[in-house]
Amino acid sequence: MSRSIQQETRTISTKDIEAETDIYKNMQGVLHIVSASDSDIFFALGYAHAENHLWQMFLNKKILQGEISEIFGKQYLETDYFMRAIGIKDIAKKLFEAADEETKNILRKYSDGVNTYIENNLAKYSFEFDATDCEPDEWLPQDCFAIQRYWAFLTSYGFSYDILLSEIEMKVGYKNLVELIPTYPSDAPHILDDTTRIFFKADTKIGEKKSKKRGNFSEVFGKLNEIYKLINKNDNLFGSNSWVVNKKKNNKIANNSVLANDLHSSVNVPTLFMQVHISSPNYNVVGLTLPGMPIFLCGRNDDIAWGFTNMRLDDVDFFVEKITDDNKRYFVDEVKTKVIDECLDTIKIKNAEEKVFYMRNTERSRIISDFQVITGKKQKEIFNKVLTFKWTGSEISNEISAGLKIMQAKSWNNFKQAINKWSVPGVNFSFTDRKGNLGVAPRGLIPKRGIAVKPFVISEAWTQNSSWEGFYPPDDLGDSYNPKKKFIISANNAVKRNIENYVSVYFASPVRAERIEEFLNRGKFYTVKDAQYMQNDVLSLYANKQLDIILPILHKYLHLLNEKEKKAYYKLKQWDCVMNPSSTASAIYNVFLTYLCKNTLQDELEEYHYQLYSKISDFLLQKIDELLKNPHHIYFDNIKTKEFENMDYIIVTSFQDAMKYLTKLFKNDNSDTWKYGKMNVLEIKPLFFNQTEIDKQINEILTIGEFEIGGDPTTINTVIKDEKTNYVKNAAVARFIADMSDSVVYSILPGGNSGDAMSSNYSDQIRFWKIGAYLQIPVSSQINDDFTLHMKFVRNN
Repeated sequence: MSRSIQQETRTISTKDIEAETDIYKNMQGVLHIVSASDSDIFFALGYAHAENHLWQMFLNKKILQGEISEIFGKQYLETDYFMRAIGIKDIAKKLFEAADEETKNILRKYSDGVNTYIENNLAKYSFEFDATDCEPDEWLPQDCFAIQRYWAFLTSYGFSYDILLSEIEMKVGYKNLVELIPTYPSDAPHILDDTTRIFFKADTKIGEKKSKKRGNFSEVFGKLNEIYKLINKNDNLFGSNSWVVNKKKNNKIANNSVLANDLHSSVNVPTLFMQVHISSPNYNVVGLTLPGMPIFLCGRNDDIAWGFTNMRLDDVDFFVEKITDDNKRYFVDEVKTKVIDECLDTIKIKNAEEKVFYMRNTERSRIISDFQVITGKKQKEIFNKVLTFKWTGSEISNEISAGLKIMQAKSWNNFKQAINKWSVPGVNFSFTDRKGNLGVAPRGLIPKRGIAVKPFVISEAWTQNSSWEGFYPPDDLGDSYNPKKKFIISANNAVKRNIENYVSVYFASPVRAERIEEFLNRGKFYTVKDAQYMQNDVLSLYANKQLDIILPILHKYLHLLNEKEKKAYYKLKQWDCVMNPSSTASAIYNVFLTYLCKNTLQDELEEYHYQLYSKISDFLLQKIDELLKNPHHIYFDNIKTKEFENMDYIIVTSFQDAMKYLTKLFKNDNSDTWKYGKMNVLEIKPLFFNQTEIDKQINEILTIGEFEIGGDPTTINTVIKDEKTNYVKNAAVARFIADMSDSVVYSILPGGNSGDAMSSNYSDQIRFWKIGAYLQIPVSSQINDDFTLHMKFVRNN
């Protein structure tokens, strides 16, 4: 295999730049790109992204275009069909055509940089290309829009969870499903500080019985969940934190503002983000970039700093289309029909014949449930019904332009003008500036749904008022600027009180926001060290609240517990609710909570549908929190027994079940040896490379870890694990802090700044990430002594 990383300083002559442009690099592979030309800075950024993350860019492009079977074979055929039905490649082409000339020119420059790397490094790409016998193809300007939309798709809660909820609805009915959706607490923190029950618009019908006409889509839902697992979609859902605070740094420095942003997603190699600093006449920006896009998703310039969290806006709906008996037309109402359009498509397959098929289209979208046209297998009849979808990501917008304007913003007004162009995904933008101003602004395109649309389950497309009727503008939710409390928190919690229109049911539990608020209400000083400590905090307020209810019940039935169980009870009683890897009580509580959820709800849902419901971790934990406040709720009764069980019984039984599980897991009954870290293990693996023996060897080469870590879904340092394997699926993929009185920003990644396994910067940051340490990256446009010249671009006349 060829070695891909070039160690020496290189000079490249190219006709694609106007001014000499340099890339400097420090020991950790963080880049500082400097140019006398604004446009050339993006050429160099494209080159740098390709040099360090070409495989990641190439792979994401292949996935979103529905071409992954070319690389990994026929097992991804249905994935390719589905991604082609979503149509991101076609959407991106339209977005580029509709973009302003400034955006187009920057994307052309960025693409020129990517392609210059590809052309100048033939046979020197990262070894994944050799392993899969692939060559990168030309990077097109519209591919940047495609990456942006693919990221929006991956972070869409509706795309993931509407499918799960629809399948649960088929089991329990719509009214019972609504009962399973937790109510956001009215007294909990809201991002814009103004709550009531938030999920439903007044004119959206809730609690009606499901229609029996829709048909059974279990087979289709199962396939979609398999596809999501293959591309790691559900684990890519962001659970992020951001806060801005203006307090004294010390007695000498007043009105000092700090922005903190930590982003949580599936932890894989290569790392999702890349740390970069660019300096040119109109740009001086340092922060986090997503390879494939020429913008900084969080960062700082000379005047402002910004970050973001996932709003969890419900931006997609699924629809059942009723088809005529000849499969040629679909119903637009009870009587009227329209012709289904068909277009010929071809999927290339590694080591197999290509697949030619017809993709079917309605006015709403392509049909996403025609898997039988791909597999050649006869699918069971589904009452002549098929699935389509409506997604805000299919609409014309320009998030690239928004990102570029953010990077140049000097004030809150500049910043708002920039983000008003942002439509998808829905995000909460955080802001601060050198004057100490603070702001947060939710932005995202919100659908106006007809009253017959059921926003989190599939709706009947042929019924009256079952379509989207336009959109609320991206700035419809408003913003918050310089609140009296002098801090603003955004932790995927509900946006604001008294929202008239439906936004989402997928808001996170407020416990992270409450813990952040608890910190920020302390004392009159605030520093970067405080922000760093908070980002790594693993104390669970959720556990603390739960134990106030649970411990007295366990104490009441202490006489029913054996000595091993009593010992575990006393460990819980003395526990500080910190989810440390070395903690025994954390292990006991974690397993107890798992059984508490399971023993409360699995009998109503049965195992398969309970597993679906449990994938929505915020739903499950919030619902259990609600139920513990209602000890006589019917859910505590096990419907499979003749007796009537209550909350006390479920709590004691779950505690005893946890003891049995831990004894079996650790192969002993000495609870002193049960450590939470042993069952909360992070192993950072690549996507794919998991089918053949050769794949497994490659996987071993690329994998970083194993590490025992702390945290859980309710801590600021959010960690989500697979309860069956005890391996972590989701954790902090980036941490970023900007102190506006400081000359550096602070950042860390769980891996390294390079996606190339042959590079010393592939995994060198993980040792800092594990212990909560950070890299310091200078903000000044002047070259820091820690950086050396890595690459020089000169114009070739």
